[in-house]
Amino acid sequence: MLKFNPPPEPQDLEHFLSCENHRHLAYEWTNYRFVSGWVNSSKGTLDNQVLDPFEVEDDWFEILLTFTPVSYY
Repeated sequence: MLKFNPPPEPQDLEHFLSCENHRHLAYEWTNYRFVSGWVNSSKGTLDNQVLDPFEVEDDWFEILLTFTPVSYY
C-alpha cells in the first residue's frame, strides 16, 4: 500500500476575497478561509480565479491515475 504523507506546511487564516478589491469584507468572518501559506501568498488579488472551497460540489473534479509498467533487469 502506497501512502503519501506530505510534509507539514504553515497554515494561514486569510481573506478569501482580497481586502484590496473588497475593503467592505475586511472584518467579515464569512470572508475568512483556512489556507496553506503557499496558496495564500500566491493568490494575491486574483479573487475571481480561485475556487471557494465552500462552493465546490461533488463530481466537480476527477482524478485520472495512469499506470506505467516498469521493467527491472
